[in-house]
Amino acid sequence: MSQQVSAQILFDLPGQFTIDFGLNRTQTEDINGYDIKAWGSRGVNLYYMYEVQLWNEKFTFHPGFGVGLDRYSFKGDIGLVKTADRLAFVNLLEANSANGWQEIKKSLIALNYFEIPLEIRFRTHPGKNAFRIGAGAKIGYLFDSHTKIVYKDQFGDRRKMKDKGDFYAEKLKYGLIGRIGYGPINFYGFYGLSDIFESDKFEPGQSVSIQPYFVGVTLTAF
Repeated sequence: MSQQVSAQILFDLPGQFTIDFGLNRTQTEDINGYDIKAWGSRGVNLYYMYEVQLWNEKFTFHPGFGVGLDRYSFKGDIGLVKTADRLAFVNLLEANSANGWQEIKKSLIALNYFEIPLEIRFRTHPGKNAFRIGAGAKIGYLFDSHTKIVYKDQFGDRRKMKDKGDFYAEKLKYGLIGRIGYGPINFYGFYGLSDIFESDKFEPGQSVSIQPYFVGVTLTAF
């Protein structure tokens, strides 16, 4: 009986749970050695969005909250290294040649945020099976970050190294969001207005802005 009541409360909850899947990219000036993999740099947003009707039934306001999980996978043998007061992209094989590193299989940084999205949407009519278009903004606060490196050592064994730290990542992430679609599936985009990292922490000659953008699809749970 209690399980049935709990299920009824869940499905009677106003608003929607949404999941955004997509690819992370960055825009920046040229940085020596820096580039990211298109497929390996993925992002997932998990949101609860509440619907507020505006001046008529076709226009709605959607505040929400949730988490944004971003991954940036670097091309080649490049990795991100933090020193006492600097940040640099380095060749991991060259830096670890004395340790016998033979091949870099994966090198990435993971950045996880608490996020608040705010959207205004237009729909052709109320209900699930409608055309929708929306625009707004979101802000996030970094709560976890780490790098991950997978490599082969001098014996051909696969090794994994995970380093937890802030890596001079900016605590606040903010930018513009938009979506367009029909029914439960929408195309989603984010254009970052903030830098991913503190630009003045890079090595001399690498002090530039790195801003994110994201393109993907949204699935609505209910």
